[in-house]
Amino acid sequence: MKFIVSSSALLKQLQQISGVVNANTVLPILEDYLFEIEKNKLTVVATDLETVMKIHMEIEAKDSGKVCIPAKILMDSLKNLPEQPLTFNIDKNFGIEITSDNGKYKVMGENPDNFPKEPVNDDATSFSMSSSALLTAINKTIFYCYA
Repeated sequence: MKFIVSSSALLKQLQQISGVVNANTVLPILEDYLFEIEKNKLTVVATDLETVMKIHMEIEAKDSGKVCIPAKILMDSLKNLPEQPLTFNIDKNFGIEITSDNGKYKVMGENPDNFPKEPVNDDATSFSMSSSALLTAINKTIFYCYA
């Protein structure tokens, strides 16, 4: 499996969900991001078994597939790279080679089948409202938070 993504765009998206990843966990797989590639769309999932967060990005990819990538190693690497395209090559043993203008980085991924499945809530209800209505509601009630 191979895909190409912008380093700064990926870092920005991963920072939004990195708070869910906990380094002191009973299950080592929870220290990883689940990368799912399907039709030029990358979905990255992070969970602590209570909270699940996802991001979606457009990428260049020919194949579909999944892999778990260690969150801390990936985040530390991305923080040290300038804006540039990154090429991810994942082999059948979940070895990951990240190629950039600065060189090649290799890291061992994990089997995505070991990543926890997202819980399904059958009793969930939802509603839709405009962003302006939500903003108005928050502005009219925010002062109660400081009491």
